[in-house]
Amino acid sequence: MSNKESYIQTGKDRFVGKNLRLLDFDDLYLLRHLLDGLTVAATARKLGLTQPAITQRIRKIERVFEDSIIRKVGRHIQLTPLGEFICAKAADALVVMQDVVSKTFKSSSTIVANHFLAHHRLWRAMQKTYKADSESLIHIRIAPEKSSFAMLNDGHVDAIMTSNAANHSTFSSIELFEEEQIMVAAPAVARGIDSIEILKEHLLVEIDPSYSSLKNLSIELKSELKFKDAWFLGSKDLVLNSLLLEMGVGILPQTIVQSHIESGKLVQLLPELELGREKISLLYRDPSFPMQIDALLKAF
Repeated sequence: MSNKESYIQTGKDRFVGKNLRLLDFDDLYLLRHLLDGLTVAATARKLGLTQPAITQRIRKIERVFEDSIIRKVGRHIQLTPLGEFICAKAADALVVMQDVVSKTFKSSSTIVANHFLAHHRLWRAMQKTYKADSESLIHIRIAPEKSSFAMLNDGHVDAIMTSNAANHSTFSSIELFEEEQIMVAAPAVARGIDSIEILKEHLLVEIDPSYSSLKNLSIELKSELKFKDAWFLGSKDLVLNSLLLEMGVGILPQTIVQSHIESGKLVQLLPELELGREKISLLYRDPSFPMQIDALLKAF
């Protein structure tokens, strides 16, 4: 007798079906990958998560089903009979949901961006193009750039917004816009800062160095801009909030800080410095993707 037949006979089929509704999409994708025989590490890479995050999700799933779904066999893990059954049910559920979405919407796409781009650019562009009778649907997902590229490479999303398009020639790309970077601070911090030498004595509030705005600076200028301390924060939104609270100096896109400059909340520092322009592009896999989101692309 197969595991599936045994669970149906013992009533666990209904139990699994009912409790499967308590899981979210990422849980279902995790179960499907485990069913495909992927290791925890490989599953983490596929989903753009860390191994500890995957382990926590597995524990959450086990609490939902009140039993273990994996077991250790030497250095490897193996699905338990219940685990195999639940994973198969999760895979079936994903197929059903994908089928429903494809029949409901003529065009359904998922775009990934970091929090700053998703909030300040992607969402605002969608607001301009939204129509109540639209038959297309665009999902917005938020993730760091490193995870975004993994999602696109594995086919989990249709496109990503990034400033690192030049390094990924394997994907097709569309340049959306350029943003000029400027150095700003609150008036209280900016008072008296009129040279690089004085600037060195102040905190530099910047985004994560893995995609830092400072990459646009020349090598000579980078060597001059050696600050006393540096705060590396996870998003430009946090940088902006810190600047408004008089917590240092930051480099941000002019379009984002212009309204604060006009209101007097922020002051541009050393405008003679060329801090460069950040090019934002859309990377995608499917050649037909630009046609699916043509109206959205025109809104940027």
